[in-house]
This record gives sequence, C-alpha cells and structure tokens, in this order.
Amino acid sequence: MPGYIRMFVGKGGVGKTTSAAAYALLLAKRGYRVLVVSIDPAHNLGDVLCTRLSGEPRKVVDNLYAAELDYNAVIAKFVEELSEKLHYFYRHLKVFNIERYLDVVRYAPGVEEHALLEAFIRLIDRAERDYDYLVIDPPPTGLMTRILSLPFISIQWVEKLLEVRKAILERRKMLERVMGRLKVRIGDREVELPTDASEDPVFKELLSAYKIYQRAYEVLRDASRTRIYLVLTPEELPLLEALRVYNFLKRFRIPVGGVVVNRVLGWEMARGNPILEAEYRRQENILERVEKEFTGLPKALLPYIPQGLKGLASLEVIAEKLGALEGFRK
Repeated sequence: MPGYIRMFVGKGGVGKTTSAAAYALLLAKRGYRVLVVSIDPAHNLGDVLCTRLSGEPRKVVDNLYAAELDYNAVIAKFVEELSEKLHYFYRHLKVFNIERYLDVVRYAPGVEEHALLEAFIRLIDRAERDYDYLVIDPPPTGLMTRILSLPFISIQWVEKLLEVRKAILERRKMLERVMGRLKVRIGDREVELPTDASEDPVFKELLSAYKIYQRAYEVLRDASRTRIYLVLTPEELPLLEALRVYNFLKRFRIPVGGVVVNRVLGWEMARGNPILEAEYRRQENILERVEKEFTGLPKALLPYIPQGLKGLASLEVIAEKLGALEGFRK
C-alpha cells in the first residue's frame, strides 16, 4: 500500500495541529501505521501529544509515530547543498570573483519554499517505505500555498532552463568543430567542457530537479492518494481564508477531502448565558455559510472544549468525529 497523504491546511490558530494529531490517532486506532509530522515553525505537535519530538519519528502509541522537522535546519541544509553545487558547476568562473555572488543564494526569494518542498518529498519517500498514512501539520496558509504551487510552476521553469542548456551545448558543439575540444583552466589543470547532455553536470542536475518536481506534481494531484483538509473556526476571517485556499487548490487541481470546523459551541453550553447565546447564533450563521460554500465536501464539526485539548485522552474526544472525513463508521 502506498503512503496515503493527508494534510490539514488553515489559518494560524484554527487548530490545524490538534486536528492532524487527532486524525492520526484515529487512523492508528484503526490499525493503520501512521506518521504525523509537523513542518510548521511553531511546532506545537509535541505539546499536543505531550511527547518530546525531534526530526526523527518517535513512537507515541501502537501504530502512531510523530516528528517535528527542524525548520531552520531544513533550510540551512538546502542552502548548503545548493551553494556547494553552484560553486562546483561554476568553479571555472572564480577568476571573475563569482563566489561573492553565489554566497548570497541563501537570501534568494523562494529558497524557504524549495527547502520545505524537498523535505516534503523526502517524507513521501519515507511514508512509501514504512507507513500506511502520512499526516502533515503544515505552516499557515500563506507559506503552504506557495509550497503547494511550487511543483507546478517549477516544472515550467525547469523545462525552459533545459531548453536553454541544450542550446548552450549545441553552440559548444559548433565551436568544437572549428576549434577542437573546448577547455578551461581551473587552478593548475585544464578541464574539457562537455558538449553532450549526457556528460553535462548542469543538464543532469536540471533533469534531476525536473523529475523531483514532476513527482511532487503527480503525488499532489493524485486524488486516490492525497487529500487536503481545510481547517477553520466558525469566524469570518478563518472562513474567508479557507475559501481562498479552496479556490487555490481547485485552480491547481489538488484534491480537497473535506472541511474541519473547530471550536463549535453547542447550545447546551450556551443556553442561559446571554454572551454565549449571542456567540452561538453568530456561529450558526457561519456554519450555514460553510455548508453553502463547501457543498458536497465531507465536514467534521468539532466541539468547543473550554479546557483545550492536550494529550491522547483528550484527542480521542474529537478523533471519532474526524472519521466523517474518510467515511469511517464508529
């Protein structure tokens, strides 16, 4: 069985982490081997599970493993590897003091998103080997939508770069016919410049990047494997944010599996308290809009719990309600 992917996306503070943790617990209780991972810089997953977590999966209960990726370490590793590759590919240009320009790659736009996308791909690889489900607690929507759109945009960008690189290699071949093998001096030795794509390290690196983006693209669009769940609270701004994300996901044809509404106030709790009764009526209005805007999508309404949710026992209170997203029966 491939590692099925479930991701809980929403505005900061709406309960993404709690939803992801409770959902992962539900799957584990049903006998699936599950890895739940936080790639949110806030890293609240360990607090919710009452377990100290690191970048390596740690067993929480039978079938359930959890991890928190070190956000800064992921980006630092990506930048270091990228910088090393650029220094290697363009080492023959040291005479032009190009190192000074390559060192600023860490500040380039999009580095953060690319680093997290590569981390996401590595998680997919691990899930395919070791788990039935990969449940992701992502960053808030602004950063996450940029990450989700990256494979689609990068495929087109890398295709153009491959065309440009092929054209460069063709020009080299033309020069080679006239001048013989092209060489450059690096330090105290001469190195031949490749003219064939199969020998060109830059072309091969671009092709490798293309395959990574293509794979991410295919996984994200595979409705039989991937589902994104929208998470919100019954308030105006979280609803508007969820709608924006919903339209974004539809535009990129990323499958939306359902909607989670957290902190829904019940009438039994509100009755007799004028302030809570007013809040209950306001929430009812929002819930009607949720039903209208997300027609046809499964919905899980999770109750407002004054003391909050922390630890496995409290997560079990809402876990079964999340079963509605997958059509599980009690």
